Amino acid sequence: MFVYGPAGVGKTTGVCQFPNAYLIDTERGTDFYADTLNKAKSVVLRTLNPDEIKDELHALLTEKHHYKTLIIDPITQVYNATQEKWTKVFEKYAKSDKEGEVQDFGMRYWGKVKGDFKGLQRLMLALDMNVIITSHQKDVYGGGFTKTGVTFDSMRGDDYLFDLVFQVERRGPDLIAKTIKERAEIGKNKFPAEFIWSYEN
Repeated sequence: MFVYGPAGVGKTTGVCQFPNAYLIDTERGTDFYADTLNKAKSVVLRTLNPDEIKDELHALLTEKHHYKTLIIDPITQVYNATQEKWTKVFEKYAKSDKEGEVQDFGMRYWGKVKGDFKGLQRLMLALDMNVIITSHQKDVYGGGFTKTGVTFDSMRGDDYLFDLVFQVERRGPDLIAKTIKERAEIGKNKFPAEFIWSYEN
């Protein structure tokens, strides 16, 4: 499940209620949910280091444990940290000071960023667990810098991996989830086009 929406809309509130979760918190969003997490018998690792996250996913893949769900909240910070990691490498080995300053590293740089991030995604797909990822939201602009909509703030194509994709937004007092994608047999969808965002739902 992939969930995106603006800051403070309630993404973390919904996902941290899943029982027996191993939650990787990349921006200290779980600091106020200790009771909820304890009740769910979940644990939290606070990091945004992509290599450390890969090590944890490898451990979940190869070691015996009781966790049923992996949660990364939000993936936006992991993607940003992956870019920062490779920026430092390319700055160190830049052919000129100017190349390092402007960070115009070209396709080789983006190839390394995408390859590194896709390695993390492959580990997520290999897990025999539920996988729930949250993401920040960003605006999409068309011609003339006109806002045309919103999307998730992570690597392009992230949504392809997931069976369920929801956009969460606040409407008055309600949190509404829009079903952006659901993999299901024809005519057997479990989610309506929109519903109240809650763990129960």
